[in-house]
Amino acid sequence: MALINRVTRLFKADFHAVLDQIEEPELLLKQAVREMEDDLAESEQRIKVAAHEQEVLLSRKAEVDGKLVEIDEELDLCFASEKHDLAKNLTRKKLEAQRLSQRLASKLAAVSKRLTEQSASLDENRATLEGLRQKAEL
Repeated sequence: MALINRVTRLFKADFHAVLDQIEEPELLLKQAVREMEDDLAESEQRIKVAAHEQEVLLSRKAEVDGKLVEIDEELDLCFASEKHDLAKNLTRKKLEAQRLSQRLASKLAAVSKRLTEQSASLDENRATLEGLRQKAEL
């Protein structure tokens, strides 16, 4: 059994040596640079999408917060004029708006975190790509 294992290892080593001679390091390096450039383009696109999503969430949250201020003003008027029926409905709307605002805030935090992580990853990948390009020039 030991003899078969040794012969197998020898065959594998020779096979890998042949493959190493067939492959051209320059072409492999150029291909790696192209693949990294494609990955960077995809990462930049994902960052643009996340930034747009963040803008939409910020806009929606601002709308909801504005609506909350309006509801508070209307509630003050209802209590001042002792219209408790209207106040009940407005209180229900206010609670719904507060819940929506909280959900939007949590989504916004998640998107901001994802955007920060993707930006950091993109910067690291750019540095790695620049290193590969310098190696390719040599």
